[in-house]
Amino acid sequence: MLDIQYPERKTDQTLAGGVITAFTSLIGDVAQAPNQNLLSIKFEGRTILTRTHEDTVGLLIVDKDLRLFRNSHKAFVEEFYTKFQEEIKNFTGDVSPFSGAAEILLKMFPYLAKDQISLC
Repeated sequence: MLDIQYPERKTDQTLAGGVITAFTSLIGDVAQAPNQNLLSIKFEGRTILTRTHEDTVGLLIVDKDLRLFRNSHKAFVEEFYTKFQEEIKNFTGDVSPFSGAAEILLKMFPYLAKDQISLC
């Protein structure tokens, strides 16, 4: 999980991990066909954008549901899968092999500051 830190917001990583697990299960149940995507879930003024690609599910929580975020998110998930497909297939729970994902994130979301991103 990549976390983008904003000074005005604090994220409980344990809660976020649980939410991701729940949404991954939900998406798996809803999108039985391999190329279907449940695109967004709105709650309390925020939107969770989801994107599936092969064996990968990406979640992005945003305050505004903009096409810019959707396009960047889609590109991120696709490139993440391309770069890390062997690590994904052999995933054991160790996230350290995905440390290069921050560079992909900065490429797809160039308006983020590098010091805001951490691997959780």
